[in-house]
Amino acid sequence: YYVNAARLFATRRWPEFQVRFREPNSNVWSSTKAVALMASRVPDLGGVFSGTTPRASITEARLHVQILAGPAWISMPAWMFCGRVGLPNRWLRTVDVSEVECDGPGVFAQAEGEPLGQLPISLRIVDNALYLLMP
Repeated sequence: YYVNAARLFATRRWPEFQVRFREPNSNVWSSTKAVALMASRVPDLGGVFSGTTPRASITEARLHVQILAGPAWISMPAWMFCGRVGLPNRWLRTVDVSEVECDGPGVFAQAEGEPLGQLPISLRIVDNALYLLMP
């Protein structure tokens, strides 16, 4: 997994794309550019991502979003390293949102490592959208 991720990082272009987001209980949209974005509701993703999402919470109706500014060849390694050791990262913007939209030509999205297709994509919390049946 890590070898393939390193290969993809070294061989792929990481073009900028447009990000728009709305913070919880707000109708105001903010906008920025990014080379990568990760939305999470889990406070520890483990592995190389361990320590990158400590403010995420599955019990709150918000997404914990990390937005990486370019250039990717600096910001992505800094994201992993700084998150792991707790150092500030000037290429990373972290914000809790109720909704986020991404758009850009030729940029692909994924969920849990599975491809979703090309942007645009919109992410938001939907109340009561998933029911679990348990014994």
